[in-house]
Amino acid sequence: MKKFINLFVIASLFLIGFTACENNDEGPGNIPGMGETPGELEIKEAFTPPEDINISVQSGDEMTMDELTNSLSPELKSTTSTPWYCGGGGSYLGSQFKFWIRINLTLTNTGNEEKCVLFPIGLIFKVQEEGYQNGILLHDVNVCIPANSTKEICMFAFCLNKGRDGSNANLTYTLPGTTGSDYFWNVILNNLMDKNINIENFLYPSTSSTNLKSTNEEGLDYYASIADQLQNIVWTVTNDDNELSQEQIDFMKSLPKTIE
Repeated sequence: MKKFINLFVIASLFLIGFTACENNDEGPGNIPGMGETPGELEIKEAFTPPEDINISVQSGDEMTMDELTNSLSPELKSTTSTPWYCGGGGSYLGSQFKFWIRINLTLTNTGNEEKCVLFPIGLIFKVQEEGYQNGILLHDVNVCIPANSTKEICMFAFCLNKGRDGSNANLTYTLPGTTGSDYFWNVILNNLMDKNINIENFLYPSTSSTNLKSTNEEGLDYYASIADQLQNIVWTVTNDDNELSQEQIDFMKSLPKTIE
């Protein structure tokens, strides 16, 4: 009888352990905090700004591509009165391209030397209110702030919860750190680490420039076509039950590399 009880206990523990492993097995449509999967967003490494840098985070309203271009000077040559646009995200709604998550950041450098802030690939933008999209960066964003000065930036992010509302000015977003989802890293982020996908690369000659490239709508149209496909790739991973198609994988691998 004692032997039977021991065997029963061992079998029960094995079943509990197997179930726990099964529940933690990530895959398409099954990543905690992404899509409609319950649980907290996993964080691998906390985001900490450099010494002497203070960051104020303010959620912004969704923005269309037309609104972005209208905010720039008529000649598309100066951004002295507008924020520095960076990051990536958005998709087409019919014929209109929309940035679904917009975060306004104020970066203050209290030191006596220029400081650069790296917002790393995989950085999570966690919304505190229910029913709204969390966001993520699919590529590094590097922002430099001169000594004893402030820089206003408008950062866009890709959405992690298909079907929910985008950002608005009444929401609260935090930047806890980079995603700890191994599956998301393996199927998306590792394929994009050296790719030219951020909007600042299509607007500015360099990350320290406040002037704009002389091109312009062609470059932004190309950006929008890339972002639209990447957003749908993200939603395939976060909300759908299917693995990425070979076509989607080939698309990411075919993107041009960032010019150093």
